[in-house]
Amino acid sequence: MQDVAPHLLAAVPGWAEAWGVPGLESRLSVCFSRRMTRSLGRCHPERRLIRLASWLREAPDVLLAEVLCHEVAHVAVHELHGRDCRPHGSEWKALMRTAGYPARTRIPEGQLPPIGRRIANLGRKRQGSRRKRSWPFG
Repeated sequence: MQDVAPHLLAAVPGWAEAWGVPGLESRLSVCFSRRMTRSLGRCHPERRLIRLASWLREAPDVLLAEVLCHEVAHVAVHELHGRDCRPHGSEWKALMRTAGYPARTRIPEGQLPPIGRRIANLGRKRQGSRRKRSWPFG
């Protein structure tokens, strides 16, 4: 988790405590990936591994914190309820609301910082599409 700004990581223990999974932060592995160009984050709950799009380092803290919370909530749901829960089901939505974030799975491109919009445009050029899209969390 050394890649993520310490002040953002400081929120994880509070979320974990509020969600009933104290100490979750010590079991997580968080890294950035330059290969992620179609989603903001990706979670592997069984491995407690979270990958974030590398351009989020340049994004406003509020966006990075929401993406981090979104992915950490997936791990928490897995620890609390096992594999039988839907990825963005009611259990996950409740955790996001408890943490103070909207339980959303996409961010409209217009709400992304300039670096995110540039990457979205590059992706559209590769795909041959002109329509704006929203970015999935993962």
